[in-house]
Amino acid sequence: MPLVTEVFSIVRGEEARCSPMLNPPTLIGSAMATNKTIPVTAKPRSKPNKDDLWCSYYKKPRHTKEKCFKLHGKEQVLSNGRL
Repeated sequence: MPLVTEVFSIVRGEEARCSPMLNPPTLIGSAMATNKTIPVTAKPRSKPNKDDLWCSYYKKPRHTKEKCFKLHGKEQVLSNGRL
């Protein structure tokens, strides 16, 4: 027969092991604080709508002649950082 202290230790260990699964931590009241302010004049950058783009070289939608892989090659377009 195990000692009472051994039984208590086993029960306590099981409780500690199962506690995170039974009672997940809550995030109520948690937030990240920052002191950086955004100027009022700053506007978010928006990407052009790709549906409005048209390649005059390849005659296909969703890109322009300047970013055309068929004309300039994929590596050159990507290395120029224009995408």
